[in-house]
Amino acid sequence: VTSQFAVASFATANECTQHSIWQIRQLVSAAKSELAKRVKKVVICFGTNNLGICKQDVNSTVDGVTAIVQGALASFPQAHVALLGLIPRGM
Repeated sequence: VTSQFAVASFATANECTQHSIWQIRQLVSAAKSELAKRVKKVVICFGTNNLGICKQDVNSTVDGVTAIVQGALASFPQAHVALLGLIPRGM
């Protein structure tokens, strides 16, 4: 990446947290690279699909979001991690 700011999105439509755990594990491997060492901020917004599409209970959703945050912290320990609240869903 040659620009001053780089953005990487690891989300896809209709994805639930358990599907993203694999992606987070890949981040841990990537964290050893020079690019990963330059990451300053990580923004996480997960969980709304778990409560809607995946029909999971709140505890399972919290466990999934926790695993994603822990993966980001392990991958980029020097970065600030922001966890956004769940986006409201129509009922």
